[in-house]
Amino acid sequence: MEILLHYLNQGLSFVVPFVVLLGILIFVHELGHFMVARWCGVRVEVFSLGFGKKILKFKKGDTTYALSLIPLGGYVKMFGEQPGADIKEDEKAVSFTHKNVWQRIAIVIAGPVMNFIFAVFLFMVVSLNGENARKPVVGDVKVDTAAYTAGLRSGDTLVKINNQISITSWEDVQRFLSLKEKRDVTFDLEVKRAGAEKTEVVNLTAIAKENPNILSRYDYVADVEGFSPLASGTMVGVPANSPLYTLGLRTGDSIKSVNGQAVKFWRDLDTTLSSANAKENLTLEV
Repeated sequence: MEILLHYLNQGLSFVVPFVVLLGILIFVHELGHFMVARWCGVRVEVFSLGFGKKILKFKKGDTTYALSLIPLGGYVKMFGEQPGADIKEDEKAVSFTHKNVWQRIAIVIAGPVMNFIFAVFLFMVVSLNGENARKPVVGDVKVDTAAYTAGLRSGDTLVKINNQISITSWEDVQRFLSLKEKRDVTFDLEVKRAGAEKTEVVNLTAIAKENPNILSRYDYVADVEGFSPLASGTMVGVPANSPLYTLGLRTGDSIKSVNGQAVKFWRDLDTTLSSANAKENLTLEV
């Protein structure tokens, strides 16, 4: 039963966002047809999101607005859109077929044009708001890795590559290490130690390997063992029926200190908890 619920939950997590996104795109598309048709004086009889049986509907003016059962499309039904239909003389003014050719063209292309305008608007909003980028700060560097041997330390801030490429985010480093062909990359990395005023230069050799991202235009990525961005190293996952959940701890919380002792990486947390007295209560700061 749990497996069935798991797959059901996974299915819904894909299906629901897909239907919502598709519904927004369909609404914008059909709204384009609807608005231009009304602007040209055509009577719109039905504005529907979805196909098939109507599950919700109401009428305002000459138009019935509906939400239909199958959420994989939509339509705008206009009066007189069927060629050869018997249209009374006094209704030709609101008939699609009896509009001039430029008005009919405008109504037909209004849907795609509306989608294009909507996409431009979304990109503009995203551009104005910016996007989250990972800081160019080195994460937990273990002692037995190539990055540590080369001189990198946890908390180092990356400044420049080969004294030419300025680093503003971790993505700048990823772009430099993305390759079209398989070759190892040796480069100088200027870093600033935590709390230091001056920068230092370390020399790294990144080993080329196949890019696991099949959607990337780069076939290979160069990797330095132990070289990774700063992350929430003490973030925890908490089951709903656990004592920690009852005490208020939630999945995604990051532990900042244990009994007043600061922890930054998971190995710090592991060491601190191992040395704590099992008979005494722990005070966690999150």
